[in-house]
Amino acid sequence: MVDDEDPAIAHVRAIQREFRPSVIERMEIHYVEEGPLLTLVLRPAHEKDPRRVTLSFHDVADLSFGPGIWFPHLSLLEIDSIKDRHWEGKHYAVHNDEQDNELSFYCRYFDMAVTAVHAIRPVREVEQDVNSIIEGV
Repeated sequence: MVDDEDPAIAHVRAIQREFRPSVIERMEIHYVEEGPLLTLVLRPAHEKDPRRVTLSFHDVADLSFGPGIWFPHLSLLEIDSIKDRHWEGKHYAVHNDEQDNELSFYCRYFDMAVTAVHAIRPVREVEQDVNSIIEGV
């Protein structure tokens, strides 16, 4: 199967082209009934951009990451279909080639969600707004 024919991969690549989510904000590994679940929350390099991409990889195997993964910038996460290899239960290979595979693994499937984080304003700013409203009355 050619990766471009896989709608899940095409969707991830479209999001990557749109705003390049490349900074790891959170990485979690949980063991659930179907196997290891790896969740990555990525954000664009521009800190004020509120968009976040959450990628959840299900039934993860051969998880490998090097010391550079703790530097939060992940240049480009590649997801390739390996369905044509007929590996039992593993349909995707995930890696980041641009950083000498600091992160790589296989998974059965993955899903993605794009959200926006709304900043919480400091109390001081809210108080100033309230005071200016009161003074204007």
